Amino acid sequence: MWEESDNKPAVVGIGFATFMALFAIGGMMERIEYIPLVPFFLKLIGISVTGWFTYVYAFNEDNRKELKIKIENLYSEMTGASLTTSTGYKPSTKDMYSSSNDKDTYTF
Repeated sequence: MWEESDNKPAVVGIGFATFMALFAIGGMMERIEYIPLVPFFLKLIGISVTGWFTYVYAFNEDNRKELKIKIENLYSEMTGASLTTSTGYKPSTKDMYSSSNDKDTYTF
């Protein structure tokens, strides 16, 4: 993948900028901890969102199916591969790494 890249300086620059942004965000989060009540509210928001997500997607079968479809679509968009084939067959690890050209199995 690196050998195929024509824009190596841009890739290195983006990597460096990402590292610096993470460093700056880490510093900001460290300083936010010293402001009274802010860490408490951030934890409260995190627990609330986790509870809502669990309530919506864990207790209703239709919503679980919807979430599964969203995850599969996101995976397909990011990798260009699908988690299941058109027949709905989910291959085992052995099938994933095989060199078969059969339409019902796919390889990585």
